[in-house]
Amino acid sequence: MPYIWMMMQVLSFGEVVTIVNNLKPEYVQLFLAHFNLRSNEARGIFVSLNKLRNACAHHNRIWNNKIDECPKIPRILALKNAEQWVDKINDKQTLALMYFILLHMLEALHPSKSIKFKQDFSLWVQQLCNTPQRRHYLARIGFSEAVLTGLFV
Repeated sequence: MPYIWMMMQVLSFGEVVTIVNNLKPEYVQLFLAHFNLRSNEARGIFVSLNKLRNACAHHNRIWNNKIDECPKIPRILALKNAEQWVDKINDKQTLALMYFILLHMLEALHPSKSIKFKQDFSLWVQQLCNTPQRRHYLARIGFSEAVLTGLFV
């Protein structure tokens, strides 16, 4: 039998979500504890990550777009005031919220790669938004100027 990490490399993200959804509750708790998540938070997060991954993989537009099925904001992100990045009127997610969810999970899995991810994303946003309409662009993906200054630079 192959090791689990070998199998995970050939599974699609949707298949991984299916596996996690079918685990016994005690195993789900162990898995989620690694990310400091509760079970009521996880389903929405994984569904949203799967939709974002599929949109990226199929070259769909994610810029200036919202992701359906906004998950319950994990308490760990609530400490970072992530609620401000959720479009509560339309109940859809912004790209900013997905960024913080991905960053949180990457910090738990591989802290040094999370630093690189943060730096690369910061550079991308700064290059993209290096225009007089910077605030407009940032607002369209869910970031405020204060967030950009405080978290990316």
